[in-house]
Amino acid sequence: MLHLPSRNAYLPESLSVTKPATPVDKPAMEPVLLRKNDKFEVWFKQDDQFFTPHGHIGLTISSEYVNNSPLNHLLSTLFCSLVSAELQEQLFSALLANSYFYVAPGGGSINVDVTGFSSGLPTLLKTVLQKLKTFKVDAQQFSIYRDKIERMIQSQRQNNPLSLLGRQLGAVNVVPAFDLEMLEEALNNMTLDGLQKHTELLFSKAYVKMLVSGNYNQSVALEASNQVLDILQFQPASRSSINVRRILDIEPGYYTQIVPISDQKCLNSAVVCTFYCGSVYDTRDAVILHILKNMVHTAFFAQLRTSEQLGYRVGAGSDFTKNGKRMLKFIVEGESNPAYVTQRINQFICQYRQKLQELTVEEFELSVQSLISVKQEKLKSIDEEFSQLWGPITSDKYKFDKGNENMEHLKQLSKDDLLVFWDKYVNEDTAHGYTRLDMQMSSAKIWEPTAEEFEMYPGTVIALYGSLRSEGHTGLSIADVQSFVSSADASSSIESLLAELSKLFVTKQVPSVPSKVTDVTNTAVVDVEGPRVIFESSSKIATALQMAISSANKAPKFVTLSKTNFANIDMKQSPEGIWLINDYKRFQQTQALHGISVPSRKLVPLIAESALVDNN
Repeated sequence: MLHLPSRNAYLPESLSVTKPATPVDKPAMEPVLLRKNDKFEVWFKQDDQFFTPHGHIGLTISSEYVNNSPLNHLLSTLFCSLVSAELQEQLFSALLANSYFYVAPGGGSINVDVTGFSSGLPTLLKTVLQKLKTFKVDAQQFSIYRDKIERMIQSQRQNNPLSLLGRQLGAVNVVPAFDLEMLEEALNNMTLDGLQKHTELLFSKAYVKMLVSGNYNQSVALEASNQVLDILQFQPASRSSINVRRILDIEPGYYTQIVPISDQKCLNSAVVCTFYCGSVYDTRDAVILHILKNMVHTAFFAQLRTSEQLGYRVGAGSDFTKNGKRMLKFIVEGESNPAYVTQRINQFICQYRQKLQELTVEEFELSVQSLISVKQEKLKSIDEEFSQLWGPITSDKYKFDKGNENMEHLKQLSKDDLLVFWDKYVNEDTAHGYTRLDMQMSSAKIWEPTAEEFEMYPGTVIALYGSLRSEGHTGLSIADVQSFVSSADASSSIESLLAELSKLFVTKQVPSVPSKVTDVTNTAVVDVEGPRVIFESSSKIATALQMAISSANKAPKFVTLSKTNFANIDMKQSPEGIWLINDYKRFQQTQALHGISVPSRKLVPLIAESALVDNN
């Protein structure tokens, strides 16, 4: 029998727009804090620039049970996946009405977003919250989605090396962070009953932040906040009990971690070099870093990707950790030896300072003006405005005028500021608080040093030896290479040095290997029984040899940077003074943690709780 579908409750009944009571000259830069108590803070921003019938409502439901252990991390992920799957089916009509929802764990909270036509969002939010509160675990769905999480963890081991290093860098920087081994162990303890108990605990005690923005007035925002309290029915959680992620405050020094690769069939290797560049709250340094990373990326890509062809993915960029430090990062992924790539990155960084010195005023002003143009771009939608306002709220900083502050810094910068920044954080010769962390991952076919070899031989020698092995030249030991570099005449030409290295290579060959002769005219070693070239003056081996010999007599730079003797926790230190992190969790325990953010203002709600109680 044919029948008409029921009415879609999420379609707008009216497309009317609520405008501010009094005309505004320009849009407000920040939302209004409507209410705040020990459970809740509610922010509101009425649409005063787009005037469309749309809205966006976001919540973070912070609970100590979301992310305080690997098991609870997985249970929270599974819970949100199951809830979202059921809601996708239940709320198909909302999707037809261009209204969308999002439920996911993150940062110690369950995050909820609804966006779409403003008139239907309160109903959509109510449906989502009711599902969160009353959710009952289905055994079949539990089994299906648990298997999905297990496959997801397994597949992450097969990720590309650059992604794996990014994950490991996060594990070192953030506490708590759960690596794949911890998650795999916790997966074995996930049960149906455990998940159901977890869902009940999630909303037993909480602290909620809420932002209502778009085509609404204050009364609608307050009604929505009451709806949250009525449905979730939670007790207040002390802010100290909520498991806030803390950021490692790594003491000055140069550190390296060599991360083993899981996928033995993967042909790619990767390097991530991270320079820590001051507090995330230093807006002036943030603006300088933004300009620098754009300039550095272009030159870095041209040198290591286009010219030297050291990887498929090559780039420089910036990053930051909440409540921590900003970072300048150099990344390379490809088939090249990571030890060699790291030395080439070092060379680039040393040479780039000269480019900063030669930067013209016109080139600098062009870079600044490009960034100003980006910063001055107008917001295009309520969703964009929501994202801009939501960040300062969830960061606990409540600094909504950062855009204006950035613009003021941009207008006052000079090209000399770039050089000062570089010397303060990146230049190993001048940075008093030089703090650097390298991550390396080698494919199974590439040789990598043992901890003892890392401690015994300089990085340039390791890079040269690795380059020889990558080219198939295994006749020499790393001790042979070190001895050759130490005794080589630094004033000799690269052609002469290659010839000397080739003679050493020939003398170390086993008798079964065909003899080699040096072709002086081509400055290469060739195989008597074939045309295969061994040592070309334009090869990686030649470049590695030059780097090793030029640094052979230099004094170690990084020995005195770290005040802590990490050898007492079995870490090895290279001749240059670079510490090898062999157990990152133990290393974390030796470091201080950054404090959590202090709000930039005292939060005073527009409406007192007593007034809300009286009205009710």
